[in-house]
Amino acid sequence: MRELRELLVDIKDNDEIKTEIYFVNKKTFDVYPMAGTKEFLLNTKANVLTKLLEDMSGKDVITYDPLQPGENAIEKLEVSNVTTYVEELRNKIYTPEGEKIDNEELKTEIDKMTFVVIKFIVKCEDGNDKEVKLFVKFIKTKYMNEDKPKFSIVDNDFSLVYRPVYTIDNTVFAIEYNDMFYILKRKQFETTFKFDEMYTMVLEASKEYIDSLDVIDGVEAMLERAKHDGRYKKRIVKAIKEKDFETLAKHKDKIAEIVERHHKDVLVVGDKIIYDDDNIQDIMQLLSRSFVVCELTGETRVAKSFAKEED
Repeated sequence: MRELRELLVDIKDNDEIKTEIYFVNKKTFDVYPMAGTKEFLLNTKANVLTKLLEDMSGKDVITYDPLQPGENAIEKLEVSNVTTYVEELRNKIYTPEGEKIDNEELKTEIDKMTFVVIKFIVKCEDGNDKEVKLFVKFIKTKYMNEDKPKFSIVDNDFSLVYRPVYTIDNTVFAIEYNDMFYILKRKQFETTFKFDEMYTMVLEASKEYIDSLDVIDGVEAMLERAKHDGRYKKRIVKAIKEKDFETLAKHKDKIAEIVERHHKDVLVVGDKIIYDDDNIQDIMQLLSRSFVVCELTGETRVAKSFAKEED
């Protein structure tokens, strides 16, 4: 993270850094590059980076966890995990060297745009250029665009404003660098890249995998319930990615004993859990290994979080 901070400071202080701006419609992921004047690009870069460096100051970097938002922290997530971005947008944020950008299309479509990608390209002597992308909100100032007289004050004179006013926000909600996302505004990031749809696709693609482990009877019903219940959708996706279903299958001979010891209403036939909608919460706790025994008193407990013991 220190490397990224230093790079952002260098970009902010260097007026010769190549800066590209792309407007994006998050519904369709249509992308329109912008041809801005040097003054506009430098002003935008200075405003956005000044605010970004302030927002990053003093914050720790933690690994993104779909179940536990980081408070006052920057969350990191490998770009490859955001399939909607990789498959639908990433390759569009590119302008071939020397290609002239025409703003005509952007002017026509600008009211449909929802966010902006500011891309910096840092040339390196060894040829391994560095790229940083900043993701910021695009604001259409509604009250300025209504059919009412609008004016500005220039040199003590009142001048009518006839055109709509648009703003590139200076609050960055995510950074992409070295195949990693650094997330500053989780809700906006997840909404922009359609995480809910992405999680649904993960569930649909995982049915055969979970079935093959032969540890839960009723996998299809469980996944269907999760697709329509946000409480369980993220939890099952996390369990899939962290191979918790495989761990459960590996130790399935212990499931009945654990269920009995913790007085849970889960039907186990042989070594297999019989799913029904009433026991999905208990299954989630089994997957996350939340059923524990207190070393001091021998009491059974349900742990809400874990921390690794230090040597």
